[in-house]
Amino acid sequence: MPLVAAPLKAPRVSPPAGAVRVLLVDDREENLLTLEAVLASLGIEAVGARSGTEALRQVLREDFALILLDVNMPGMDGLETAAMIRQRPSSARTPIIFITADPEQSGLREAYSLGAVDYLLTPIDPSILRTKVGVFVDLHRKTIEVREQGERLRAAEAELRRRAEERYRSADERLRRMIESAQDYAIFSLAEDGTVNGWNSGAERLLGYAAEEVCGRAEAEIVVPATGPGAAASAARLDEARRAGRSEHDVTFVRGDGRRFLGNAVTTPILGDRGELLGFTEVVRDVTEARRVEQERVEEARRKDEFIAVLAHELRNPLAAIGSAAAICLSPDLRERWGQALEIITRQVSHLARLTDDLLDVSRLSRGRIELRRQPLDARAAVRGAADAVLPAILARGHRLLLQVGDDPLPVEADAVRLEQVVGNLLANAAKYSPEPGEIEVRAGLDGDEVVISVRDQGEGIAPGMAERIFDMFVQADGSLARSSGGLGIGLTLARHLVTLHGGTIAARSDGPGEGAEFTVRLPRARPAGAERRAPVAGTDAGTAEETDASAVDPVGAVPPGVRRACRVAVVDDNRDSADLLAMLLGHWGHPVDVAYDGESALELVRRHRPAIVLLDIGLPLMDGYAVARRIREEWPDTRLVAVSGYGQEQDRRRAREAGFDHHLLKPLDYDALHAVLAGAGGAEPARLRRPARGPRGGGRGGATPPRARAGTGSEPGPRGLTPPGGGLR
Repeated sequence: MPLVAAPLKAPRVSPPAGAVRVLLVDDREENLLTLEAVLASLGIEAVGARSGTEALRQVLREDFALILLDVNMPGMDGLETAAMIRQRPSSARTPIIFITADPEQSGLREAYSLGAVDYLLTPIDPSILRTKVGVFVDLHRKTIEVREQGERLRAAEAELRRRAEERYRSADERLRRMIESAQDYAIFSLAEDGTVNGWNSGAERLLGYAAEEVCGRAEAEIVVPATGPGAAASAARLDEARRAGRSEHDVTFVRGDGRRFLGNAVTTPILGDRGELLGFTEVVRDVTEARRVEQERVEEARRKDEFIAVLAHELRNPLAAIGSAAAICLSPDLRERWGQALEIITRQVSHLARLTDDLLDVSRLSRGRIELRRQPLDARAAVRGAADAVLPAILARGHRLLLQVGDDPLPVEADAVRLEQVVGNLLANAAKYSPEPGEIEVRAGLDGDEVVISVRDQGEGIAPGMAERIFDMFVQADGSLARSSGGLGIGLTLARHLVTLHGGTIAARSDGPGEGAEFTVRLPRARPAGAERRAPVAGTDAGTAEETDASAVDPVGAVPPGVRRACRVAVVDDNRDSADLLAMLLGHWGHPVDVAYDGESALELVRRHRPAIVLLDIGLPLMDGYAVARRIREEWPDTRLVAVSGYGQEQDRRRAREAGFDHHLLKPLDYDALHAVLAGAGGAEPARLRRPARGPRGGGRGGATPPRARAGTGSEPGPRGLTPPGGGLR
């Protein structure tokens, strides 16, 4: 019986590379060729075997998608061959289709029990054969694809795992290097019980222990104190980190050499994959300096708050006195007291001006803008000048002043006004803090290459630890609400800075509270020089501006002898009280006066009356004083313009120059300076406010001119109250 039901027409073709293999087992060669021809169109590789033994050899060598197995073969028949194939693990699942010519199909049950997937009778329809074989070939191809895809996935997974492990190793290495390179941080690990088991180089540098010295020891052993509260605190930090996930505390550590430092310790737990505690990591940095600076910042803020309160107190006192004096002047029944009230107002205004000068000096110090006009001088003159200036305050408190300066010159290279300010501040400080009556002693002399000036009092003394801090800004020994001593607490700070600018030192000494105090200034001794020269007036230039000697000017209220003839004056200020009072005073001095309260009115006033001099406020509404000055300068260039303002910084004077002002006077007005300006307007060529051709920029010492020598200079007010009033100790 033929194997297939129709003759073969397809020629034999070579299988493509990598084709699926199918094992054909039949003892007759022609049947193998027929099967191969029928299946050629499937693109398979047909492998023939003419016996069961040969079939087993093929199965051992290669894998097959399908086995077409003839049942009736001599020797080992198909069923026996199938049983042997199934016994081998590599071929146990290979599908088998049995081919038989037995119409009774007597071996069908056994064939299926051996794992047959089909049972075909000859003659076989070629299309049925191709279809059945094609199903298993396609299934095998899919299996191969799935297997290959699985292999690719496994390979990709392995590569990803390899790369991840490489990244982990690299990350671990980077982390290790990063931890080792953190020289400013001590990073170490602890076991659950707090025993050190890891130690970076930063820990070695910061704590002074090598890893082998500290590993195995409890972390509490390097905390101060190592036992008792220190050990308990260390355990508490670990417990907090365990419960909260983190703890951070400032801890005092002891280095290997015994030195101590304050460290900020951040402790975090190390957890395993299941969240179990493996230990702790602790990061420590030295915060000793940072905490000190922070404490100083807090202390400075506290002192500033106290200073603001003190400033408010010091401003309210004179304002209260001025208010009371003004009330007296408004009462006709107290006419006999008007003179006394006006004296009080004048004195309190002077006090307010001195407070303002001190604040300006503080501002200059903070910006490094105080400049010295140093020249050879005898320090005795500065000591005597300061003593004369402060003597009225000393006598008013019932004190006695002893002045011992000797007969020999004390040559120094110094700014006369600023040196006088230093000594004056020390004397005023002694007068304030000495119980009435007391004795204040001033000594000046030579000590080797230094000129030494000392001021000693019998006052409250200085508490332990305050001898250095007393020179800090805003520090005062008197912290009571009464503030009987007065002042802003900046006098000694100014004195120290001024002495330092001169290349000297200042120190305080006291045996304690109630034992008095002594302040000693040491300045470099200057080389012998020629005769003393008079100190130039700050803010003036010998070639460009007038030096006004106002010592002969009478007090405010009297007509100044410096006014040779009256001149027409315009007063421009949006503060009506200020403008009207100034106009009243100028009228009393014999000057015709016109008043305007804004810029437009001022321009109309100048256009109508053509005043010789205009006292012009800067802070006017709508059109400010600078704009008004520029308009006046354009239309009436010969008019003398005087800026009257509460703004007295260098940039304010520069803007006044640029706007065309001739002079710059600060509020409250220095009436000596105003007298001098009016005297110049009475016929003299007006001296324009300008940058000096010589000396420090912007008026030299930045406000160091004595009050009676500032006329017409445009400079800021300097230290008031230090110019000798004409009498006192010499």
